[in-house]
Amino acid sequence: MIYDLGPFPGIKPASYSLGDFERSDRTVEGELYKVDDLTLARIDRTEGHPNLYERTKVEVWMKASGIPRKCSAYIYTGDPTGLLPRGRWPETWADREGL
Repeated sequence: MIYDLGPFPGIKPASYSLGDFERSDRTVEGELYKVDDLTLARIDRTEGHPNLYERTKVEVWMKASGIPRKCSAYIYTGDPTGLLPRGRWPETWADREGL
C-alpha cells in the first residue's frame, strides 16, 4: 500500500512473505530503473536506507507486458497507522509541484 506522508510517499506491504520476496495483494504503480552501484548508493542515502526506508527485494509485474521482474523497492520503516492510503503517488506529487 502507498501512503501519503506529506511531502513524500511511503510504501508498506499489505503482504505475505514468499521466500526472499514479498508478494502483495494490493497494487502500487511505479517506475523501474536500472542503475549502477554508485547511483544505487546515492539513492540509498537519499531514501534514508536503512533507517527511514529499507531497500527490499520485491517482484513486480510490468504493466505493458505482464512479465514479472525482480527488483528492489524502498519500504517505509515507520508506522503509517492513521494515514490514509493513496492510489498513485505521482499524480499527487505532480499536483503539489504544479506539473
